[in-house]
Amino acid sequence: MQFLKRSIDYLYVSMRDLKREVFKVMFLNTKNKIEAVENVFYGSLTSSSVYPRELCKMALEKNAASVIFVHNHPSGAVEPSDSDKHITKTLVAAAE
Repeated sequence: MQFLKRSIDYLYVSMRDLKREVFKVMFLNTKNKIEAVENVFYGSLTSSSVYPRELCKMALEKNAASVIFVHNHPSGAVEPSDSDKHITKTLVAAAE
């Protein structure tokens, strides 16, 4: 649980003041230790393009055991959009 709280705190601080959407990936090892964190896609105020193939390729290149995908909503919206839900399902399927 401590890992989750620290991750959320880090993400909040690193993303709260961004003026456009940023899609970030946290790459973890088999012990859920964060090995790398990268901003991988940048968008506009309301959207960003996400490419599942590229994300899977990055995870494999980094030998990640698991990944955490996150993005911000500069508009302040806290609920996921239909687009957010769709890309989440797509990313889960691609990662499997």
